[in-house]
Amino acid sequence: MITNMVAEKDGYWIRLAKAEDVTNEELKLHRLALDVYSFNPSAEKVYLKAGFKREGVLRDAIMNGDKYADDILMSILEDEWRALKTNRNTEGDLQ
Repeated sequence: MITNMVAEKDGYWIRLAKAEDVTNEELKLHRLALDVYSFNPSAEKVYLKAGFKREGVLRDAIMNGDKYADDILMSILEDEWRALKTNRNTEGDLQ
């Protein structure tokens, strides 16, 4: 499982996509899951751009200072990753 990551630049989603390549091609995983916190919407956008889908929300699951925040659960499945990889290679996004 990947933990919350600060997502400030497009370089992060490219590295994430390459990490997906390693997990799916070399480790032969069928499903890759992660958590992202609601106080980090830019990270969630990065994961969505990389092909992850929202699976659910653990409401008020963590403390962020003196306030509660949601823990957003996301994943990508092998067939979704393969379709995205084909599209990315065709479009030259990761070249």
